[in-house]
Amino acid sequence: MSDSGTQKMLRRYEEMTDTPSFFASYFTARPENLHTSESVEIDIERSGREIAVVVSDIAADGREVEKTLLTNKMWTPPIFKQKATVNAFDMIKRQAGQHPFVAPDYQANVAMQVMKNAAKCEQTIRRSIELMASQVMQTGKLTLKDENGNDKYTLDFKPKASHIVDVGNNWGGGSETPLADLEALAEQLVEDGKEIPDKLAFGKTAWQDFLADSEVQSRLDNRRFDMGQIGRPRRDRNGGQYHGTITVGSFEFELWTYRGRFDDPQTGTSTPYLTDDLVVMSSTNARYDLSFGDIPQIPGAPNNALQFVPNRLSVPGAGMDLIVRAWFSEDGTHLHMTVGSRPLTIPTAIDTIGVLNTRV
Repeated sequence: MSDSGTQKMLRRYEEMTDTPSFFASYFTARPENLHTSESVEIDIERSGREIAVVVSDIAADGREVEKTLLTNKMWTPPIFKQKATVNAFDMIKRQAGQHPFVAPDYQANVAMQVMKNAAKCEQTIRRSIELMASQVMQTGKLTLKDENGNDKYTLDFKPKASHIVDVGNNWGGGSETPLADLEALAEQLVEDGKEIPDKLAFGKTAWQDFLADSEVQSRLDNRRFDMGQIGRPRRDRNGGQYHGTITVGSFEFELWTYRGRFDDPQTGTSTPYLTDDLVVMSSTNARYDLSFGDIPQIPGAPNNALQFVPNRLSVPGAGMDLIVRAWFSEDGTHLHMTVGSRPLTIPTAIDTIGVLNTRV
């Protein structure tokens, strides 16, 4: 029996954990990147820098041009699958934000729980895609673990060794040369990738060391002509912080930092997507692909709870493709659901990516 006091139920508060997609935003999921095949492959045509040459006579035969080098790459995407269960007996209980003296609406409560579970599953998959993208951009490799911490899926895109380099003098040690280090790496990327790099993503320590360098400070403080500018950080929707630009040799770079983190599934340790001592160099014009494969199901298999959620949620522009299964138990007391995805982050123009390890 209620006492004589009165109470007001305020709008519920739900703690929102961010789901950053800074590195994932480097990769484009085109509509044709959604497939139902086991594997995905790309034909890659490479060309050199051949120039035309003069001939001795106007009637002479022309010079044969170099043949385009064609290579084919094929990969099988990993599989992510999350599951959740809605218990009918929980639907009689007060849900978060509901008034205790309002009769429960079972169907509304089920729908709310299904959507909450689907959203949680989607967030975990988004973080895994971001982890994949961050690994590819920093190492050129994928190493994905199972729930016991064992390496379950590995893939080496074989980046050039000259693109993942240690600096000659550690940044922050007093004899560092960050501008020269960046220019040397940029020149190597232009030579191999044939694109001009224009974006730098700094880990936490690398950024602090970069700003503390006297040559960098002098470059940014030059009043005679614009060699760069660092202003108030501007956070973009993907979780990165934009700080400004700087000119290094003949290159102009956007300056970004990234503090996105995830919880290690085995230890629970908060872990940065971008290693503190690294700087990732890339080109905004380069092609990096995000593909998604289907997760097959035998036709006619039970899937009788889909009035609460669609079978496949595909939004290529948002970089997401989810395969949803939902079914009731025979006695109708449980609703089971799985949310799966088969994403693959492909560094198609891998020769346009470079990494500096600033503290060896």
